[in-house]
Amino acid sequence: MRDWKSTESVETEKFLGLLLMMGILKKPLIAQYWSKNPLYSTPLFGSVISRNQFQLLLSMLHFNDNTQQLSRDDPLRDKLFKLRPVVDHLFDRNIMENDCQAHGLNREDAMDHSR
Repeated sequence: MRDWKSTESVETEKFLGLLLMMGILKKPLIAQYWSKNPLYSTPLFGSVISRNQFQLLLSMLHFNDNTQQLSRDDPLRDKLFKLRPVVDHLFDRNIMENDCQAHGLNREDAMDHSR
């Protein structure tokens, strides 16, 4: 934690962009995106942010308070608890509204499917 420094919005955007890229370029280990081994080399990642800074940001990324999460045994436990604020924000911003309408779902049906 001693390496922590304040994060600028540009760095956060870079971090999120790399997370999206990881969804496209899948590798067994996160560290392999920064590998110099020709088998795994992806130079873009190292040019955007250091591996250590990326992993530090990843370890600090939280969207919800874990102390408020219900136990695994609880039938009311939300499977998307850790991402619920993000999911709710996306629905509040109507980002998924068009997709729901295209599939004949209303907002409540779409939310039921996410729980």
